Amino acid sequence: MIYEIFNTNHRKVEIGPYHQELMIPLKLLLEVDGEVIVSCQPVTGFCHRGIEKTLTKLPWGSTVPIASRLDPGVSIFSELAYCMAVEEISQLEVTQRAQVIRRILCELAKISSHLKGLASIAGSVSAVTVVHYISREREKILDVFEAVTGARFFLNTIGFGGVRHNITEGMVDKVLIVCEEIKLKISEYHQTLSNHVNFQERAINVGVLNNKVCNECGVTGPNLLATNLSADGSDAYDRYWFRINETLESIKTIEQQISHLGTLQKDNMEIKGIESISKGESFITIPAPEGELGCYVASDGGDKPMRVQFKTPSVSSLAAFTKVIEGCWLSDLAIVFTSLNISIAEVDK
Repeated sequence: MIYEIFNTNHRKVEIGPYHQELMIPLKLLLEVDGEVIVSCQPVTGFCHRGIEKTLTKLPWGSTVPIASRLDPGVSIFSELAYCMAVEEISQLEVTQRAQVIRRILCELAKISSHLKGLASIAGSVSAVTVVHYISREREKILDVFEAVTGARFFLNTIGFGGVRHNITEGMVDKVLIVCEEIKLKISEYHQTLSNHVNFQERAINVGVLNNKVCNECGVTGPNLLATNLSADGSDAYDRYWFRINETLESIKTIEQQISHLGTLQKDNMEIKGIESISKGESFITIPAPEGELGCYVASDGGDKPMRVQFKTPSVSSLAAFTKVIEGCWLSDLAIVFTSLNISIAEVDK
């Protein structure tokens, strides 16, 4: 930390870009009055990869693996949004079985993201035991990804018009077992963290996010929906609790989709090779774990995209964080930041 003394009682504090409380490459320029944060200005760009520009330099068939690099934790969502935008321009139809497999894998990725977020919240208050508990369940989901696609993070399983990998009957049983284990283990999270007095004191009425800030910053997804839990907005505890409930809802969705999968024929799910698509543009939005993820794709009829642009929810959440953190204690910075589940990879792109 670097301190600069002003004529007032306020001090300037720089945290990051590599700091144990942030756990991601991000610099925060804070103005503090004693231990109270007065203002916050984020400095980003430390993991910028130029994904959108790179996509316009590659032929259509080579673009999906690059799109999956948008957010390593939930790479399948950027794959899906990009492929859906291209499919809309080229008018490709996706079979029902391929759509169901896409939903199952996306819900598993959503659970993985929420578990990672819960572990980050637990780590911010030094609840190391809970971090190990949650990481144990998340590893089981990554094992499923590896068994289905051969990869644990960058799945590269969704393609134009279909999916690259099928979910077999044996794999269906494994998915159901993992989902049942996670439902049972959530009671451990409640016993060791949710109902713990120290955690409640650190999280309740801390980092309150109201509807006004959500509207100003364009916040979507769990951070927005959690504001409905209280008339005054959502605090760090509400956002933690909402992600646990979202995990349970995702498990229900997976179980429903698996029951539907058994009634569908094993039709052609293979992806379509595309050398060029007709001139046009499309903008697709999908519900990602952090919020609404949008993808804009424009084609000039050539062999590569003319323009690709992602609208990522973490940008809005980071803007909201700068407002929510004002008035909080410096020691609350970690739990407020992790409760918003911000992905800096999405911000920097």
